[in-house]
Amino acid sequence: KRQYQRRVRGAKAMGDTSKHLNFLIQETEAYARAHGLVLAGKTVPVTLFPSKIPRTLFEKARSYTTVFSELVHLICKDKEFLTKALQSVADPFTRSLLKIYKQVNEEGKATTAELGIHRSDYMMHYDDGQPVAYYQVELNTISSSFGCLSSVTSKYHKYMIERGFIFSDIPHDPSALPQNNAGDNIALGLSTAHKVYGNTKAVVVMLVLPGENNTTDQRMLEYKLWENHKIALIRRTLTDFGERGKLDSTSKVLTIDNHEVSVAYYRSGYDPNHYPTSKEWDARLLIERSKAIKCPDIAYHLAGTKKVQQVLAEKDVLERFLDQKQAVFLRQSFTGLYSLEGPNVEQVIAMVVEKPENYVMKPQREGGGHLLYGDKMTQELKRMSKEELADYIIMERIKPKHFDTKVLRDGEVQDMKAVYELGAFGIFVYDGNKVVLNIDGGILLRTKSATKEDGGVYSGVAALDSPFLVDH
Repeated sequence: KRQYQRRVRGAKAMGDTSKHLNFLIQETEAYARAHGLVLAGKTVPVTLFPSKIPRTLFEKARSYTTVFSELVHLICKDKEFLTKALQSVADPFTRSLLKIYKQVNEEGKATTAELGIHRSDYMMHYDDGQPVAYYQVELNTISSSFGCLSSVTSKYHKYMIERGFIFSDIPHDPSALPQNNAGDNIALGLSTAHKVYGNTKAVVVMLVLPGENNTTDQRMLEYKLWENHKIALIRRTLTDFGERGKLDSTSKVLTIDNHEVSVAYYRSGYDPNHYPTSKEWDARLLIERSKAIKCPDIAYHLAGTKKVQQVLAEKDVLERFLDQKQAVFLRQSFTGLYSLEGPNVEQVIAMVVEKPENYVMKPQREGGGHLLYGDKMTQELKRMSKEELADYIIMERIKPKHFDTKVLRDGEVQDMKAVYELGAFGIFVYDGNKVVLNIDGGILLRTKSATKEDGGVYSGVAALDSPFLVDH
């Protein structure tokens, strides 16, 4: 600690020099290469020091995790609710998912076992400069990524603090960095589901994109699954399943390239562009009709749509699934959510047009780049037909506090006025009769420029970060 303090005094005396920044770049690049902190062949965009987060609010946000996982499970058992919530959505992609959902339910599901690897994303809302609460941005139920790279980022920041390399106002207290085992916990979820399936010779299949860039995060998970649980994972695309996937009509066993599939784990399939032909849609249906455990199955996928998020915020809806205590607790994480269908549409539009800076317009799509803000949002609200409006919801904007940070991107340090978004992983396994796993699975902290409205690490907007917990 004394050595660290001498370093800090020396750094303050000489200022934040280019020599020091070059040192930090070299140390970060070396750590990234040695530990796989890599995206598309380059060091993943990362903050040079962790971000301060109030401990009490951080812990409260994580305490929502297992309740949200249970909620998704209960929603997916309620066909009437899910169908009714999405009945007015005209978006072709969501309608195609609904078509598969209805067909599989009419045929009878081949398995009632479930695996959920969710990530609930939050931003901290400030009022008059004071932190109020973490409000939920969205709940991701498909392809919740960066669990492994997030774990490495936490270890990187801890190493830099322990070595005394970080010259900032971050105290020399490695214990303030919470342990983050997101990668290990995701592997635990996959292994638990594999055991529920019951054939030790079967394999887990990761559904990936052709030409995937985020391979390091995915490969780390593949290796953890083998090293920790001795379970094989293979990588295939939806196109591969469309061409070579086979479903036994009697046993409902799914195979590909002579491998029986225990778990079909989607790291793709959440965007219309992932289904360029009917072959990919046929593959999604093939997998859904099988006895393989899907992560997510089609119901879980639909439960993560923005429309379901908005409906859950309506009066007394949470109480359909949770007891009153759980419902009151979970509702604390909701900001204002408004439907763009029904009798109050004109009132909602007028409210948004009057103060557009307080709202964001969200479609059903996963992934970044689809949100509407400001003038573009008001123009679209006035232009869209009744049917088009039903594909969107309105959400009150969460107003985080801006802070100063430094981000290493493409070998250069960027000084940034930033905001962060906290993701909490939830791992949930149901064996068809009972819940066998429901845990807080770790975290993902992403930091981006306060001037950027939308986008994540994969899209090149955000950087990986770690929370540094403070008691004030």
